[in-house]
Amino acid sequence: MRTEFHTIGLDHPVYLIAEIGLNHNGSEELALKMVEASARSGASCAKFQLFDSKFFINRKARLGNNPPGSLQEFFSQFELPEESWTRIVQACKKNGLDFLCSVFDEPSLDLYMTLGNFPVKIASTDLTCRPLLESVLRRKLSMYLSTGAANEEEVERTIQWIGTPALLLQCVSSYPARAEDYNLRVLPLWQKKYNCLTGISDHCTELDVSLQMPALGGVAIERHFTLDRSMEGPDHKLSSTPEDFASLRKRLDVLKTAMGDGLKKCMPSEEPVRAGGRRSVYYRNDLPAGHTLAESDLIVMRPAEEIPAERLPELEGRDLLKGVGTADPVRSSDIRW
Repeated sequence: MRTEFHTIGLDHPVYLIAEIGLNHNGSEELALKMVEASARSGASCAKFQLFDSKFFINRKARLGNNPPGSLQEFFSQFELPEESWTRIVQACKKNGLDFLCSVFDEPSLDLYMTLGNFPVKIASTDLTCRPLLESVLRRKLSMYLSTGAANEEEVERTIQWIGTPALLLQCVSSYPARAEDYNLRVLPLWQKKYNCLTGISDHCTELDVSLQMPALGGVAIERHFTLDRSMEGPDHKLSSTPEDFASLRKRLDVLKTAMGDGLKKCMPSEEPVRAGGRRSVYYRNDLPAGHTLAESDLIVMRPAEEIPAERLPELEGRDLLKGVGTADPVRSSDIRW
């Protein structure tokens, strides 16, 4: 699948999504710094959350007791004006990053479409929000679908509504998530069942789950991204730093080359070992011309020479054309075939 700057698929580098999300803390300046830092760290895509809190959170919903207050007001502090989004998109383009947003309401979808023709990330919390999904469908936008806190029936039902998503992400909606909850074996099942590209939205603080994913056919990883875990904000503590992202990219690229093409073959680097370690057929004793070879005349030993060990049975009962010496390798020119 081709994006603006990258190609997502098994034969390409893992698509690494830096989920800046709310970590810009409502600051365009910080958002732009994070775009640049994620690009330097090897990300493929900078992702944000685009919403108008008035349209997706009930004004009476409470944040809780720690801290107390309005949930709507809490989210509103992370909203950015339209002109900021335009500059963020420009920064992504300048840095060779795809731009992506989780979009949570219809007015924000309209704004999103003015920024360019981008896929929409459907957050796990909206997997079953049919009105939002249908709004995206009406706009003919492709979807990256996250599946945290969902069961297979819900995933299947949503895909029946929307069709095959461009990208289907296994996710665990706990912050931070535990590696043992990730159930990565669902990825090859989804690849077969839905015939789609798969990946993970990884909320673990460690990199182990992300590094395991390519072996199961996943092609994309989303991780929260921060400049500093000590910053104020709801997601910084569980986010990956630029150093984490750079390490992940380097290790993913090594793993990608290790995956190979699935065809077993002797690699060029193995040829010296193959030549030195494989066995060939040798003579046990001095033998005269005209001698008829028996198994007792022959032995298989290292290093590899002309006649491989597997061909020893072909030599039994053959006559020698010339005399041979003890420990000489058997050669085709010795034998009357």
